[in-house]
Formats: sequence, structure tokens, C-alpha cells
Amino acid sequence: MRTGERGFVFVAVAAALVLMSALMAGAFFYALQEERLGRSGQATVRALAAAEAGTAAALAQWTPSREGALLPGDALAVGVSLPQGAGSVSATVTAWGERFMLIRSRGTDPTGSAAREVAVLVRLALPAALTPAALTLSEASTMDLAERVDASDYRRAEWRCQDPPTEVPAVVSPWPEPWSDWDSLRARAATGSVLPDAQHPVVLVPGDLNLVGGSGTGILLVDGNATLAGGAMLTGLLLVSGRLEFRGIGGTVTGAARAGSIAADPTALAGDPLVKWSSCAVLRARRAAARPMPARGWSWVDLSGGW
Repeated sequence: MRTGERGFVFVAVAAALVLMSALMAGAFFYALQEERLGRSGQATVRALAAAEAGTAAALAQWTPSREGALLPGDALAVGVSLPQGAGSVSATVTAWGERFMLIRSRGTDPTGSAAREVAVLVRLALPAALTPAALTLSEASTMDLAERVDASDYRRAEWRCQDPPTEVPAVVSPWPEPWSDWDSLRARAATGSVLPDAQHPVVLVPGDLNLVGGSGTGILLVDGNATLAGGAMLTGLLLVSGRLEFRGIGGTVTGAARAGSIAADPTALAGDPLVKWSSCAVLRARRAAARPMPARGWSWVDLSGGW
């Protein structure tokens, strides 16, 4: 083989080796990038799973005494624990107005290399509550209730009521329509002879009830007669299937009351109003017994890119 031919073969082989080396380096770089993208995608998916686990846990752990007691603008941290190796998550529930809550959850993968944040808008499914008047009686009453029922919409600053005041009549008597909300409220009630509170926002008394002093907040159902004496007070909604009677000074329902009939002794009639209408108090009582439901149309959003 001539010298010129040998030089040409050497150059061709060297060029082929350089080309093969470049191809191998490119393939290695591409495989490495694919591996990195795969790991990054896996970390992102695991972070998203942790974030969604936080929203699911917030809904599953919902309780009237915590989330139900939030006022508009209040926020509450939700404790969420994930299985070992599933990453970490932090979630909060914020009251958006009177009827909506926002759950925000931030999840990270086990290595901490990826994070995702999601939010779920929750609508409060309020229990039905008929309030045609501050005081509604099934039977006609001969008692002069004009000064014993205050129909001005009472509200306290600390309640942070956002709905505008609602005007209703002071007294409706008689009211012959059936109590269509009784059964639905009864289904949510705890049975006992105590006033409602944060732990038990709806209470059903299966017989007569005699209250002497004390105060409660929520919805009280009495499947019988009810007597409020010694300054007993209820803030919310009172439903009495039988007779509602006031004795002594100070017994008051702030919100709304419905009963079959009403009675009061002279001392009670000489004191403060027996019933003070408050749409805000009724709404707060219903919110405390509400069930969370993801809002229709717009309930889930990815906040990982910021808000």
C-alpha cells in the first residue's frame, strides 16, 4: 500500500472514531437527561400526591368545634400525618365569607427536591332553617307580644357578619305550614337535655325541657314543652314542638324561635325582650352544623406557580 493510501485510511479511521465517540457521548448525555427528568417527574408526582392527601385529610377531619367555628377571615392549621417515605405536607383552612372555606395544602416529596401546592374551595352545606319571623307560633296567641319581641336585626361586632341585615316580622301567629326543616335538623342532632355548644351545635331534647340559667349557642330542638327560667339564654335557633314558656327575668332567645304556643309570667313580661331577631346568630348556628362539600365548577386549583 502506498504512503498516501495509508495516510488516507488513518484519517478515515480517526474520523470514524471521533464520530462514534461524539455519538456515544450524545447518547450518554441524552440518557442522563432522561434519567434526571424522570426522577424530577417522579418527585413532582409524589409532591402532588402529598399535597392532595392534605386536602383529603382536611375534609376527613372536619369537625364543628374547629372548622365550623371559624369566622370570616380566620385560618386554622390542619394536622396531617403521611406514611413514612411519602413526603411531608402542611394544610390550612381559611373561612372565605359566610358560606365558603378554602383548603390550601403544600406537599413535598421525601427528598425535598420538589414541592406542589393545591387548593380546594369548599361550600358549606347549611342545614335548612325556616325563619319567617323572629317568633313564629303554630297557634294563635292572645298575648301582647309587640314589645316582647325585638325585630331589629341584632348582631355583634365580633361575629363579623358579612350578610346584610334581614328584615322579618316580629311575630307570625298562627303559622299553619308544616315544619319541613324539623326532620333534617333532627338528623344532625345529638340527643340530650343540655344546651347546644361548639361540640354539639344541634341538640334534640326528646321530651319536655326546663332550663334554669345557663347559656348556649346553636340549634335547640325540643320535642315537647320548653321552659326558660332564671335567665336561661340561647343564641341561635330554638324550635319547640309544644309550648314555649318564659319565667323570671333575663330569659332570652337571640336569633329566632318557633313554637306551638307561648306563655310567660308577669316577671318575664316586664323584663327585656323574650326574643331578639338576629339573622347573623341563626346563620352562625347553621354554619356550625354545616357539612363541607367541594364547590361546583371551581373547586380544585394548582397553586404551585403562585397566586
